Amino acid sequence: MFSKIIIATDLSEASMEIVRCACGLLPLGTKEIFLVNCIKPWEAVSMAYTVSLDKLKEMLKEQERILVEQGFKVKSDIVSGSAHREINQIAKDHNYSAILIGSHGHTLSREVPLGSVASEMIQHGLKPIILLKLEVINKGAGEENVCKVTSPCSEFLSSILYPTDFSENADEAFPYVEKLVENKARKVTLLHVQDMVKLAKSTKKELKEFDEIDTKRLEVMKERLLKINKDTNIEIKILHGKPSIEIVKFADSNLPSLVIMGNQGRGFVRDLFVGNVSHTVARKINTSMLLIPPANR
Repeated sequence: MFSKIIIATDLSEASMEIVRCACGLLPLGTKEIFLVNCIKPWEAVSMAYTVSLDKLKEMLKEQERILVEQGFKVKSDIVSGSAHREINQIAKDHNYSAILIGSHGHTLSREVPLGSVASEMIQHGLKPIILLKLEVINKGAGEENVCKVTSPCSEFLSSILYPTDFSENADEAFPYVEKLVENKARKVTLLHVQDMVKLAKSTKKELKEFDEIDTKRLEVMKERLLKINKDTNIEIKILHGKPSIEIVKFADSNLPSLVIMGNQGRGFVRDLFVGNVSHTVARKINTSMLLIPPANR
């Protein structure tokens, strides 16, 4: 499925946690990993960077060693430039299957925005993005905070959530759900949220009809998945409300191991200004995600 993956690393403790968790990629068919550390051009020419380059290489080699011990074929590099542009170019030129990046989730008190690299990759990524969510643990006064991955590393296939708006890009994401079912995913939830902003003027009768039509659409998807693996538990869910809010609430309540979404749903021109559903979910959700870019990107 994802035989060759790029891992974007900033050599921080958070990225070290991502590397330790890479064993979760093995059920996805990953065999090769390219560790990429991207620095800003002005850092590359500074004296301070020149002095610390050996230390960066040493840290990168340590991450490489951890990945090799997990069974991967690994190479690494330090590149200069805009992170999302450089990583995209490497992925395109060398035919990598996906890009893995880390991001903090949110706390109960406030939302923590995605890191700039994660945000840029979601918006401009040419390959599927595996967004591994990290939780920051405050150790208290005098101790350094630590990061941990929010989902168990080896559990990507335990419970898949696939929210769909039945758009073209959502349909492009569905084959990845099929592939995970083929790889023995234990549970899949097919979720559609009726956007009550768009349907605010609909009557109860019309809403019921919409629910029936969309349930039938999800039933067709369920049958496709069961033909691939009859042992996978497939559930269907229709919710009402604002899609991004309902998806996050459902994920927080049901704790899927992975959420798979198309990266560009309906209303693209409007979304350029207000942010699309998948990007909003990626900022707020505590679950790791697989985001599939549109084929025409």
